[in-house]
Amino acid sequence: MELQRLIPNATPKMVSQQLRDLEKSGLISREVIPEKPPRTIYSLTEFGKSIIPVLDVMCTWGNGLLKLTECENALSKAGEGMNGVKRILSFPYLM
Repeated sequence: MELQRLIPNATPKMVSQQLRDLEKSGLISREVIPEKPPRTIYSLTEFGKSIIPVLDVMCTWGNGLLKLTECENALSKAGEGMNGVKRILSFPYLM
């Protein structure tokens, strides 16, 4: 339910399928707590934790891309050309 609240556009079926896939891949573990109503706790496995550095790099890359796109959009709206600006603001330096 916590995941469902965090991702409102995801259907319960979609969230359940993704969790099953992640568990099947060994990235997360699932523990069912036998209480009324039953509670399920998901946690990262050691294998799942090993992908965190990769996701951090991808997030940094994505944020840099968003910044570059915002710059391009702002300059386009202002009627400026991007040729010289792209050379100065090379993508890796925006991170």
